[in-house]
Formats: sequence, structure tokens, C-alpha cells
Amino acid sequence: DLDVPLDFDSVAARRSSLGTGAMIVVSEGTGIVKRVAEYVSFFAHSSCGQCPPCKTGTYYIAMLLNKIDMGQGRRADLEALINLCEILPGSGRCALINGAVKVLESSLYHFMGEYEQSLKD
Repeated sequence: DLDVPLDFDSVAARRSSLGTGAMIVVSEGTGIVKRVAEYVSFFAHSSCGQCPPCKTGTYYIAMLLNKIDMGQGRRADLEALINLCEILPGSGRCALINGAVKVLESSLYHFMGEYEQSLKD
């Protein structure tokens, strides 16, 4: 996807967002689940704690991602991540939860096979 124009509509069409404008390029062969877990953990540690959906939601997403990355995740954990992508956006006082969910949601869309390969069952 290196040929996607860097404008809001083009990036949104690829199920992602420009967010703060920072870009992360991940080399081929890098574990996406592990990288997404790291990014979401950053969001979880960055939460100010004012709103429970953000504080607990980012922590729970990171926990599930780490579980899947370690080969201990089950289909129910993956389904929980998908459900969290539906219920958490817009639930915080700021956009932090939205950013965390967008990273997860985009990775699920583009790399679902890698998530499924990491499941225990």
C-alpha cells in the first residue's frame, strides 16, 4: 500500500486513517499481531483514565492481542476484538480510544489470516 495517496479520503478507503500524520512502515515477515499489541499498549499507557471505556478498553484490547500473539488466543478472543471495534469508537472524551481501535480494526481487515493462524483453536 505504499502507492496510496496521503489524503484523508484515499487512506480511509484503505480502512485506515492519517491520525496524527505519523507513519509506520513494517517490513515483510514482521508479526502484525505483535506490532498491533505494542501500539495498543502505548495507547493504554497513554490513557489519562478519565473515561472507563478508554482506560479499560485499551487495556483489554492489548491483553487480548498479547494472548493471541503468544499462541494462547481462542476464536472467542478474536471475536471479542471484533466486537470491541464496534462498541468502543466514540465512547471516550477524546480521540485516544478511536485511534487505538482504528489500528486494531485496520489490522484485522488487512491481516485477518495472520490473526487466525495465531489462534489456539
